[in-house]
Order: sequence, then C-alpha cells, then structure tokens
Amino acid sequence: MSAIDEGIVREYFEQNGFLVRQVRKYQVQARKKTGDEEIDLLVYNPSWQRGER
Repeated sequence: MSAIDEGIVREYFEQNGFLVRQVRKYQVQARKKTGDEEIDLLVYNPSWQRGER
C-alpha cells in the first residue's frame, strides 16, 4: 500500500465541502506508525439529508 499524506486527504475533503476532524491527541514521530496510528480523521458531510442519495 502506498503512503498517504494526511494533509492532502484533509484538504481534498475540506475543498469539497466536508468537515474534517482529527480525533487523536498526538502524532508518533520517533518510530514507524502502527496500523491504528496511521490516518485518523472523521469526515462529516454537512449537506447530507436522510432519504437523499
């Protein structure tokens, strides 16, 4: 799997009208990240309405 830049992912969603929130309180830098420490974003679609596709 290729490396994904979290900043690019965040900018993509924000520029398309989504709200992005980062839930972790820290970022591991001294060692290789484990799977649960990789990208950790919540993405909300504020224009979503029930029954709409």
